[in-house]
Amino acid sequence: MVLDMVRSYIALLSEFFSLSDMAAASSTTKSGALPTFLPVGSDTLTTSHHLIRILGEVTECVNELQGMEVSADMNSSLRELLETTTWKFEETLCATWLRGRH
Repeated sequence: MVLDMVRSYIALLSEFFSLSDMAAASSTTKSGALPTFLPVGSDTLTTSHHLIRILGEVTECVNELQGMEVSADMNSSLRELLETTTWKFEETLCATWLRGRH
């Protein structure tokens, strides 16, 4: 039951932040388009502030779930979620910063 809920949580976050499709993520950065989860008109400061807060919430949730020690598979999936989220947010912040320089 817990494992299914964690998989649903990972799937939901991955879908919203487009974490699982790395080819599409890198192509949006190259084309200059920002991810769809950013509000229109976001600048670098507001983007970084909110991404840091979101990443903090995801990190806290991952740590709490890993503290339950349900399974090694779940812990691995959660670590991968955290790593992928971090990379996506760094990529998003860089894209926002580059857009602001044009």
